[in-house]
Amino acid sequence: MPTLEFVEEPYRPNQLANLLAKFRAKGFVVLPNVFKRNSVDAFHEEVEAAVEKNEKGRFELPDDRQELVWPLKAPRLRALLSGALSPSQMVPSVSIFETSWLIRESSDI
Repeated sequence: MPTLEFVEEPYRPNQLANLLAKFRAKGFVVLPNVFKRNSVDAFHEEVEAAVEKNEKGRFELPDDRQELVWPLKAPRLRALLSGALSPSQMVPSVSIFETSWLIRESSDI
C-alpha cells in the first residue's frame, strides 16, 4: 500500500458547493488539503522509484502499480468527483489532469 495518506474530514457543504461551482465554470479546480502533508514527499519518492522507461523511451508507471490510481481514493477528491461527474452534471469532454495520472473520456484518446 502506498504511503500517501488522505485527509478524511469531508469538506463543509458550502465549501464543496463552491469548489463544484468553480469546477463547472472553469473546467478545473484546485482542491485544498486532500492529502496529509507529511505523507506527500514519501509518496513522491515511491512514484519516482517505480517509474520505468517503456519501449518508446518514455518514462511511466507500470499499469500494475497502486501508485498510479492511489490518489483517486482520497475521500475529498471522490466527494468532488461524484458531484461533478454525476450524469446530471457532466458536460462533454470532461478531463482530469495531474502529473502522475490522467483520466479522459475514451473518445479523446
